[in-house]
Amino acid sequence: MKRFFYKILEKIGLYCNNKCLKYIYFNKKKSNYLYERVIEFAFTLEKLSENKILNVLDVGTGTNSFSSTLEHCGFNVTASDLMGSYWSFFQNRHIFVYKDDITKSKFESEKFDAVTCISTLEHIEDYNAAIKQMVRIIKSKGLLILTFPYSCDEFCENVYKLKTADKMAQGFRYIARSFCDDQIEEWCSRFNIEIADKKYIRGWDGKFWRSGKRIDFPYEVKEKEKANAICLVFKKRM
Repeated sequence: MKRFFYKILEKIGLYCNNKCLKYIYFNKKKSNYLYERVIEFAFTLEKLSENKILNVLDVGTGTNSFSSTLEHCGFNVTASDLMGSYWSFFQNRHIFVYKDDITKSKFESEKFDAVTCISTLEHIEDYNAAIKQMVRIIKSKGLLILTFPYSCDEFCENVYKLKTADKMAQGFRYIARSFCDDQIEEWCSRFNIEIADKKYIRGWDGKFWRSGKRIDFPYEVKEKEKANAICLVFKKRM
């Protein structure tokens, strides 16, 4: 009886969801640029695949569909987010999201083959606690994949408050840090991880992310001095 009830509920939910999606499609503003997600998602999928990862925790899922994309690829995905941190209410229409504060996560130790945290760490107040918990959750030799704003030689507490930040960013009510090499090296030392691979991204023409003019099609750069975002994959040591 319970299964039948949920089948009916599923059909009603899909019908309502389709109506909403149709409305959004015909009323949304068309984009004239791409986000850095193009590079971040491709990097993440490549690293998970080449390392033969199956069980993944995605931290900071929000409303996006990346966790669902991972699931469609065949990964066993658990999506998590601290609902109510920046948004008083949200629902993900793609996948079930566990409510979990990653700075004091309730997930058991060494549960997952990999943890992905895409453009989320920069918004977390105690980012060191978040990394410590993510490493704890990963199995030995497992992967931690992070992407975030990056400025190789200078940490910035909040790129949205810089005088050079674009007007939209200056109105955001949450923070976004730009991390530097010193912090990345400190994480490796403190949390028993090592860098397995990285990719530098340039998406704005200023030094920091959201500074200057947006580059309509973000691209990979080889010189870290030109980057204002980064994709990193760490491996947990034995």
